[in-house]
Amino acid sequence: MATQHVFERSHDQSRNLDHDPMWQQLYSDAFVLYVADEVTPTDSAEQACGIDRWILLENGERIPVEEKVRHPRKDGRIFTDVALEVWSSVSVKARGPRLPWEGRGTPGWIQKKLDCEYLVYVNLMDPMNRIAYLFIWRDLQHAWRVNRKAWAATYGEKETPPNYSKQGELIYHTINVSVPVHVLEGAGVYPITVRLS
Repeated sequence: MATQHVFERSHDQSRNLDHDPMWQQLYSDAFVLYVADEVTPTDSAEQACGIDRWILLENGERIPVEEKVRHPRKDGRIFTDVALEVWSSVSVKARGPRLPWEGRGTPGWIQKKLDCEYLVYVNLMDPMNRIAYLFIWRDLQHAWRVNRKAWAATYGEKETPPNYSKQGELIYHTINVSVPVHVLEGAGVYPITVRLS
């Protein structure tokens, strides 16, 4: 589903969860040899390449992961699908000149080259059913490339037109295709699933 965020607030909201206890539960449940994890610094080169965290295992292996968190909505609506970000980074300043819509924006994360091994998708929309999916990144992106036209036709590309905040803050605009988990599995993408306490 399309989402519209005040960019700085949205970024801060996600980063505020960096040290939440749910991550330790998530990764210790998902990886038997888990011993610790390391958050990459904000705005670091690693983060720009799609690595939000390193998972450290007993055997010395380090697994790079990218994390996406779907937060509760103000209207209380709950979605259980996976919102694949197709286009992003359309930003303007309030009271400034309106920018023309140029093409489709810049590629969203599902289209980018990321260096992560897993895409970790955490859905916090339902407080009674908090769930995380750990997708092998290359499998998820491959499934998107093969099925993108069919999925976009079936589930739609949802977008929110850019607008202006009263405070003059940047607006972050995304275009997403929301795909049910069972459809992803039907395309050969089988996530590790963790129920969060």
